[in-house]
Amino acid sequence: MIELFLKGGPLMYFILAASITGLAIIIERFFYFQRLKVNAENFLLKIKNILRSNTAVERESALKLCEQTESPISALIKVGLEKSSLDTRDIEEAIKAEAQKEIPKIEKRIGMLGTVGSVSPLLGLLGTVTGMIKSFKVMSSGSADMAMLSGGISEALITTAFGLFVAIPCIVFYNIFTQRVSSMVNDMEVRSTEFIQYLKHGS
Repeated sequence: MIELFLKGGPLMYFILAASITGLAIIIERFFYFQRLKVNAENFLLKIKNILRSNTAVERESALKLCEQTESPISALIKVGLEKSSLDTRDIEEAIKAEAQKEIPKIEKRIGMLGTVGSVSPLLGLLGTVTGMIKSFKVMSSGSADMAMLSGGISEALITTAFGLFVAIPCIVFYNIFTQRVSSMVNDMEVRSTEFIQYLKHGS
C-alpha cells in the first residue's frame, strides 16, 4: 500500500489529507447522531403525559426530562415550557429562535464532507492528467525508457483509484447524513407545532 502511495506522486498527499478529513467527519457525525437517537413523537408524548394538569410541579418535571434528553426536539420543548406563560406568538418566536441555534449543530461539517467527496475524484483526475503528460513526454522524446513510461501510467491509474476510493464513502455518508438532518428538521417543525397547540388548547 505504501509503495502504491509513493508511486502516485505528489497529489497523493492531497488525497491522503482529504481521506483523513472525510473519515474524521464521518466518525464524529456518526456518533453525534447516535447520541441524538430520540423518537420525537414518543418524547412529546412523555411530555404530554407529565403535563396532565399543567401544574408548576409537572412543568418542573417536564423541564427536567428535557434537560436530561440530548436532542434538538427536547431543546425546543424546553424553551416552549420556559415561555409557556407568554402568548402563543411569543412562544412560537422563542421556539423558532432556538431552532435556528439547533439546526446548525446537526448540519455541522456535513457540507465539508460533501466537498471532500466532490474534490477527491477531481484530484484523482488531475493525477491522471499529470501522469499521462509524463508518459507522453517520454514517448515524444523517442526514449525507450519503459520504467519512466510505466511510471507515468502508474501515477495516472493510482491517483484515479485512490481519489474514487476516498470519494465513494464520503458521498454515501454525505447522503445518509443529509437525509438524517432533513428528517430531524422535519420532526422539529412538526412536533414543536404540535406542542404549541397543546399548550394553547391543552389537548
